[in-house]
Amino acid sequence: MNDKPPKPAKPQPQKSYEENAQDHQGMLDAAAAVPIKNYSDYEITLETKDEYSDALFASESELDSALLDSASSQTEEKPNAQSDKAPELEAAVATIDFTGLLSQQSRDGGFSQNTNTHSGKLSIINNTLNDSPARKTIAATDASSAFQATLDKIATTIAQEEQQAIEAKNKALEPTPEPISEGGKLSTITQKLKAKGKALSKKGLAKVDQSKAGLDEYLGRTLPDRTLALEFILPTLKNKKDSEELFTEQAIEKLFYSKGKPLATILTRAEQELAKLAKTPLANNKRLALLNAYLNPLSEKTKSLIAMIERKPSIYEDEKRSSMVDSSLGCLKQLITGYKQIYADLYESANVVYGPQRKTANQVAFTLFDCLHLEQLLSLALHSTIPAASLKTCSKLYHILSHYEPQQLTAECEAYSLGGTATIDTLFIRYQILASFDHLSISTSQQRLLHAYLQQHYRLVKIVPYAISSRLPSLMTGQQLLAISHDNGNAALIQHSARLEIEAAQHAPVFLLIQPLFNQIKADYVEALKLTINQRSQHSSAALAKSSMQAVLSLLSPLNLSIRLLEKGLSSPTYTLYRPIELKAYSGIEQIIRYTLYDYALQQKGPQHKGQPSKDLPVKPPASKSQWQCAMEDEETIYLQTSECKLGIPIDIGYLVELIKTVDVESDNEEDKTSTEHLLCSIVKLERISQGKILFVAKIISREFTAIELSNSDNDSTSEAIIAHKQQQSLLIRDSQAVHHSQQTTTITFPNQQKAVIAVAGLSDSSRELQIFSLL
Repeated sequence: MNDKPPKPAKPQPQKSYEENAQDHQGMLDAAAAVPIKNYSDYEITLETKDEYSDALFASESELDSALLDSASSQTEEKPNAQSDKAPELEAAVATIDFTGLLSQQSRDGGFSQNTNTHSGKLSIINNTLNDSPARKTIAATDASSAFQATLDKIATTIAQEEQQAIEAKNKALEPTPEPISEGGKLSTITQKLKAKGKALSKKGLAKVDQSKAGLDEYLGRTLPDRTLALEFILPTLKNKKDSEELFTEQAIEKLFYSKGKPLATILTRAEQELAKLAKTPLANNKRLALLNAYLNPLSEKTKSLIAMIERKPSIYEDEKRSSMVDSSLGCLKQLITGYKQIYADLYESANVVYGPQRKTANQVAFTLFDCLHLEQLLSLALHSTIPAASLKTCSKLYHILSHYEPQQLTAECEAYSLGGTATIDTLFIRYQILASFDHLSISTSQQRLLHAYLQQHYRLVKIVPYAISSRLPSLMTGQQLLAISHDNGNAALIQHSARLEIEAAQHAPVFLLIQPLFNQIKADYVEALKLTINQRSQHSSAALAKSSMQAVLSLLSPLNLSIRLLEKGLSSPTYTLYRPIELKAYSGIEQIIRYTLYDYALQQKGPQHKGQPSKDLPVKPPASKSQWQCAMEDEETIYLQTSECKLGIPIDIGYLVELIKTVDVESDNEEDKTSTEHLLCSIVKLERISQGKILFVAKIISREFTAIELSNSDNDSTSEAIIAHKQQQSLLIRDSQAVHHSQQTTTITFPNQQKAVIAVAGLSDSSRELQIFSLL
């Protein structure tokens, strides 16, 4: 028995209908059965001026031209005889059709470069830039005047109550007048002498009472009981026998001011010594003396470091520099901890102890606010989140001072963080405003402009004093307020229609009148957009007047977006689980263009043998060297994480990056188990986290893009750019110096030398590094 399977039948060549009589006859029978429609009643107009929006050609001349071009480019050739010889390897992509990157109007040829109709203006496309700054978002009738009138009324009532209390006290101190005897009235001189004696006696008693009151206050007898819990989380102190030797004040000075010692070494050693100081049991006066010895030089080094970071991107490849900024943050954290130890010990003492040390406690409180603000400024420069413990410390400390030391809130002292005098109220407003905005979306290079801009408008923000806010329960606000609770670091925005419901007077939050500042930012953003439309460059704001419009928009756009999120009660999503991903990254529009041209040339050369050198290829730009992890990717955004010191490419907010992902695919061919996907992205958020990691949030601009050359008709020059396509929209991506107008047409050349004419519709997005134009 033969178990071999039968051989498959040899496939027969297919015959045409003409060669197969049966199929041919069947086709004829089917065609005959189709009914014939009578078109005798139709009229055909050969000469017409009508135009159709969906026509392939706008005119007969355009049709003739297209036919001529088609005829000249096509030749008829006889088919070659089939050969058994294996065909030669051709290019992997012999020809690439780039017309898919053009808009439908560009492909239809609805305009030409010789018919520019632009008016010198640049429209703003309803995309990224102007999705939020509409004038309607600015309150037409600001209710702040009515709300301020309510606050003034409460303040007047409080002042009247205080004055009545003083008058009642003075009246109680006045002696009872002596009755006049019936024998006769006193002489005029005697009356005057008695009146003067009473006045002197009253003045003396007042001085005595004043001295007595001052003495009682100094000894803590008349101070209120501090019942609000401080709740500072402090390190556990070691036993004295286990304590290590600390730096003296002279050693601290020598550490910071000795010549030739690297800043990284200084900060690392200072952090170690401060951490040791925090765990060593010491008297408050000794601990304060050592902390004050660190305060001045550490503030100077920190401000120098901030200035250095603002001049360069915030991502460092040098491990020493990365360690240096981490040590600087660590020093400030330990310094804040030390001052919290002193303040907590004094605050929680009995009044008889607190009273004589009250001046010291209040000075330590001011220094805490100063150090918290300095830590915040450094965190902003480093794209690090503000520590949650610092936010809570700031809120709790201000709440306590509002209750027990309200006069200290407006007392001026020297602030190292500002380089001049300031009050606690001033530092508190700055801290809360900066904490409310999403600083992770603002480039480090924009920090100086940010602080200058806010410095110009901080006066618009007012604090509602605790004495007044405690009398505001169940009052319709009619105003946007930032409410800072005593036990929560994050401020909450109270909208116009909300009511203030306060459970207990001592838990009344601190309110900031924030709406005038929000309105100012929105108005300045609208003005920046109008200036962009009219191609003008000088903003009316004094802080923004000398900056380019790209820089102004790069600053005001994230500020405006932060306001929108606050008003809607939203926040940006965060992720904690990141999975490894095989990815390469190229940064900057020039590097991306270079890589795109290299990749195109490589594809045109066809398959290469492994290890065979690639000749006649453009220079390949360097890619990132680090390992990447991804938390989430959708059509619009991708969340990435990598190592800061191994990144290898410059990265900052607004930078253009090309991400090349390697993904697994199902295939029968072992060599084709993976494929690459190219993403053109813009960095919109950046955050430094612990262990040398850095998080990126990138907005996906397009997955279909290529490099092009633009022809300048004015001087016959060319410039490089990128053209991309996304969701039926074509985009032109250029550097920040490029100038275009709406309806302006330009001839572009693709890498395969194919040419096309494009027209700009308007500006879609803008940053300090690039501009994205929508095309018609």
